[in-house]
Amino acid sequence: MFDMMSTAIKCLNEINSNPLYIVENYVNSIEQLVQCETIEDLFNNIKSIYLKMCNYVNKNKKSHNTRLKEDVLYYINSNYHDKNMCLNMVADRFELTPVYLSRFFKEQTGENFMDYLNSLRLEKAIALFKDENRRISEVSGMVGYANLNSFTRLFKKYKGVTPSKFIEQTIGLPGYN
Repeated sequence: MFDMMSTAIKCLNEINSNPLYIVENYVNSIEQLVQCETIEDLFNNIKSIYLKMCNYVNKNKKSHNTRLKEDVLYYINSNYHDKNMCLNMVADRFELTPVYLSRFFKEQTGENFMDYLNSLRLEKAIALFKDENRRISEVSGMVGYANLNSFTRLFKKYKGVTPSKFIEQTIGLPGYN
């Protein structure tokens, strides 16, 4: 059982946590460990210490996840207009694997990376359409699409109509390309 406790402290050290924080805050638990008379008591005390350590790790992990989520979203929102923006680019920027970032992003935001990026780009495009001097082809490039066909296809997929129909129906400008 003492080996299990030692292993737990070593694990915390490996993940850059402060094992002394845990030991100092749970000295009573360790003292109880020493005073155990049965294997069952020992097991229950070790289990309690492990649960406390897991809670500590999870608490610190969540703050990191929140920070990472905010940083990733800020980066995407600041660079959505980059035609090269993709999952791999963002993963490289944050020194993560694309698979990890994809799962992390879905877990944290509830939507996949490309859906988020496309929705953001389309919302920015709609805001730009309000400026009557902007052509659809110009706006598509400004929000990160390499060609008008891709923009039109995705616009229709997400909004249900083509960009020119959308402009005509919502902004009131006739047949605008």
